[in-house]
Amino acid sequence: MVIFGLAPAQHDDTEIVIHTSLRGIAALCVVVYHVGLGFPFLDIPFRTGFAGHSYLFVDLFFLLSGYIICIKYRSWFSGGISVSGYVRFMALRFARIYPNFLLWVFIPFAVVGLAQGLWIGGLPPLADLLMSVALHILMMQSVLDAPVVWNTPLWSIPVEMVSYALFPLLTFVFFQSRTFALICACIAFGIVIHLGWGQSIDVITGPVAIVRGLAGFTIGGVLALFSSTTHRLPDAVLSVLQASALLVSITAVHSGYEVTSIAGFICLVWLTQENRGVLYLLLGRQAFHTAGIYSFSVYLAHTTLIFVINLFYYKLVRATEMTETDYWATSALALVSSLIVGRFCYHHFELPTQKAMRARMVPRRETAKN
Repeated sequence: MVIFGLAPAQHDDTEIVIHTSLRGIAALCVVVYHVGLGFPFLDIPFRTGFAGHSYLFVDLFFLLSGYIICIKYRSWFSGGISVSGYVRFMALRFARIYPNFLLWVFIPFAVVGLAQGLWIGGLPPLADLLMSVALHILMMQSVLDAPVVWNTPLWSIPVEMVSYALFPLLTFVFFQSRTFALICACIAFGIVIHLGWGQSIDVITGPVAIVRGLAGFTIGGVLALFSSTTHRLPDAVLSVLQASALLVSITAVHSGYEVTSIAGFICLVWLTQENRGVLYLLLGRQAFHTAGIYSFSVYLAHTTLIFVINLFYYKLVRATEMTETDYWATSALALVSSLIVGRFCYHHFELPTQKAMRARMVPRRETAKN
């Protein structure tokens, strides 16, 4: 008898299950990171180094995104960039991203605004509020640094859209030759080293945030060009390499070594391009796969849920300090509630709006699931 959730994931032959599961794990790690930030007035010594540096998993998102987009759409632009092809591509990406993004612009706006007005006291100046709403709707809040931000993880979505907008150019100019693409990846990783040299790479506004996301996206795209390089590795060798990359990634995140963490993520993505190896046996489970499917909604929803948990903790319990039990209970509650809300949002909003928008914006033959 197979324990529920630990059964092998059901998937089609073209899906890289480990990558889907990695997206889910990355989203949950970001949730744990934001739990500690959700109680800014409390000193929380119980939070581990891993939890304290789990913002780095956003960079894993960028790597995976670049890989997936390159695998799916590189052929569209390898022979040239047409206006119709570019518009079709951006329409598909817009339909995939924007509806759920907009939903989690306004839900936190209502929740946080109501709480601040009724309980916490005081709202931002009206001009700042209106400017921030406009920037969020235009997906420019992290590019132009909005004066008021009520859902911090949304910063990566405009950066992602910039990467999509530049992807056809990357494909046509840089991805024509493997050698040229590898040089491009080395330059991108050099940028990562420069960003992390003597400071934190965790920059979420302005040009540096765009460069951070674009560097990861580019490296992920280059990895897709070398998707066949692991095919000849025996399962045993591939398993050892996968386990080593995972160990390096976890250790580096825990220790706060940002560049090493991203290097570990790069190896992890490269070594998991096939549904085999020890990580397939571990992450090819239905529970991890399901978390990956809901990862986008989980990522967008979790800080609002943490805010509500925080509010009840302070206002109802009237706590002045957090115990270790409180912290781990809060973390568990945030993880469970994020998965529940993410599941509901995926099935009842994210997926239906994607299908509806794609059906309207592009021909039926172009609306294959991304």
